[in-house]
Amino acid sequence: MPSNQQLKIVDKPPAFRDDAGRDWTIRLTSQLIDDVLDLTQVDIIPEGENVSGVIGLCLNHRLLSKVLWCVCRKQAEAKQVDERSFKEGLEATALAKGWEAMVDAIIFFIQETRGTALARAFQEVTEAEIRVIEAGATEMLQVLQASEVDVAMKDTAKRIGREMKEGILSQLGNFATNSQD
Repeated sequence: MPSNQQLKIVDKPPAFRDDAGRDWTIRLTSQLIDDVLDLTQVDIIPEGENVSGVIGLCLNHRLLSKVLWCVCRKQAEAKQVDERSFKEGLEATALAKGWEAMVDAIIFFIQETRGTALARAFQEVTEAEIRVIEAGATEMLQVLQASEVDVAMKDTAKRIGREMKEGILSQLGNFATNSQD
């Protein structure tokens, strides 16, 4: 999603191409939104600012592929594509494009049903949460790559190894003592 302050213009239902070269257009309807909720427990048109379900889609490829199947199922059936074939066409790039198209479809739906201000709010909250996730991942990597963490992990592994060895030797000693009785 763009990180500028302007509302992304979505003037038609968005589309994406899968890795099999098939094009899919996401046209949200009230029924599709309910179908997605029933199938996945993800409310893709959330009330208020809780976009965690939508954000969760970009972090869970299985759930995202279920949602994409749900919103593209009628098109797939018209193209004689079953669910397995549809999902086989969703490799990493297609999944990323599918998620972007899903977000754009939500923006388009909100623009059309609730107005530009709410569409802007959805976009800004979604972008902010993605930035938080990216910042958290970057920080985690920096922490894990720190030399102090490496030393601490090695020291912990050595301690665990010593404790295991002592425990095994102790148990073997107890077993030998008890078996002589």
